[in-house]
Amino acid sequence: MFAHLLLDVSVPVLKVFQTADDALQTVQETFFRNLPVSDEPGKYVGMVREDILLETSHPDALLEQLAEPITALKPDTHLFDILKEFTQNGLTVLPVTDESGLLLGCISHESVIQHLTRESAVAEPGGIIVLEMKALDYSLAEIARIVESNNAVVLHSYITPRQDREKILVTLKLNKIDLKEVIATFERFEYQIVAVFHISEYEEGLKERYDSLMMYLDV
Repeated sequence: MFAHLLLDVSVPVLKVFQTADDALQTVQETFFRNLPVSDEPGKYVGMVREDILLETSHPDALLEQLAEPITALKPDTHLFDILKEFTQNGLTVLPVTDESGLLLGCISHESVIQHLTRESAVAEPGGIIVLEMKALDYSLAEIARIVESNNAVVLHSYITPRQDREKILVTLKLNKIDLKEVIATFERFEYQIVAVFHISEYEEGLKERYDSLMMYLDV
């Protein structure tokens, strides 16, 4: 996923001729902690932060003087680099410009989260298994084979390094709600399961009976 596909149209763009007081009001209305500033032709000038606006002793100061020259992203900047920029700069909004410096728009935390939710199958029904293993033993192909042998599919997976760096946590989102057969197979192959989030057939049947009872009581 690239920057030009993650633009958030709800992010307002401030102008160089606006004052610090104008900008602070906009920031507080939108809940973005920083906003982009452009000149009259629409070229990117910099970013203004809420903390700077709150600290300034000159509320009539023009944004041209207060904007920080934070480097803008290019349209083809990859999602991983975007996440890195968010982390390093402590921003809630990142600007995107074309080759001439024209401001194309901004990426917000919200637009990135929405994309990750869509693309990582978070919203899809299914269960989650978290495995712990040595980093050297990790094989997604082997894990997928075990999952698929139980008529399930890995919708999404990601790795979290442990503190000692020798072990990792592997989080799997599967397309099945009842994972007892998958769990049994992982255990048979001596995988260490540290967490499971699913609904078994017993729990599902219990829920159906409970819902039926509630419907009966409502009559």
